[in-house]
Amino acid sequence: MKLFRGKNDEIPQDSTQAGSDYVSANISVAKKPGYCEISIIVVDAANGDTVYKASFRSKVRSDYAAYNTAIDMINVFLAQEELFLAQEPTTNAALPSITTHQRGGRWK
Repeated sequence: MKLFRGKNDEIPQDSTQAGSDYVSANISVAKKPGYCEISIIVVDAANGDTVYKASFRSKVRSDYAAYNTAIDMINVFLAQEELFLAQEPTTNAALPSITTHQRGGRWK
């Protein structure tokens, strides 16, 4: 297919399509008394093979701190293997969110 005035270049791959360098991640956090059990699974987006798997215990007290610990481990692995996340990791951890409440009635 001709692209840009007679050049026979291929159409570039869309950045949303999964390539061979893209992976997806899942972080699971289970709170126990005194510690958290964290499990990480990183899967290749192109063929579905498990690329990295880890499970460990941490003495952090909140889901958010456990999630950040797991994200740090994933980022170190991705830098070593020169891979990229296709999307944000999925998780069951309770992450903080900002919500706005619409107040009914008049302001006084």
